[in-house]
Amino acid sequence: MLTLVWTNFKRRKGRLALTLLSLLIAFLLFGVLMAARYGFTYQGNHSEASARRLVTVNKVAPFSSLPVAYAGRIAGIPGIQATAYTSAMLGWYQKQPNYVLVMGVPTDSFFAAYPDFSVNAAARRAWSADRTGALVSPQLAKRFGWK
Repeated sequence: MLTLVWTNFKRRKGRLALTLLSLLIAFLLFGVLMAARYGFTYQGNHSEASARRLVTVNKVAPFSSLPVAYAGRIAGIPGIQATAYTSAMLGWYQKQPNYVLVMGVPTDSFFAAYPDFSVNAAARRAWSADRTGALVSPQLAKRFGWK
């Protein structure tokens, strides 16, 4: 049976090329649509709070921040439980290849908007008290030998 199919494919080269092209396009579309589905309905190891969180960005330039005054206006919308704003930039430690994402956040409202971030109370107080303090992930601290 397979011999008959292969012989029929070799008989018309144009049909073989179009059939293979249609199969390639079908698999490509499947991959793109599954990636979009995964992006819209991500169900990884995120918490329930993460699923209910809405992130707003600047319409004109997504990496530019919104005015801080918008946080108060958004907080006034019915149903909003907490608001927090962040300011992010790319930095490096000691030399240029050691890139880290640096985010400036308000200490009082950040954990209200992100309850799934777990930081012990002592570290939280120390971070709030020190204007030059930073919270880092355990992986980043281990990478650079920080305590």
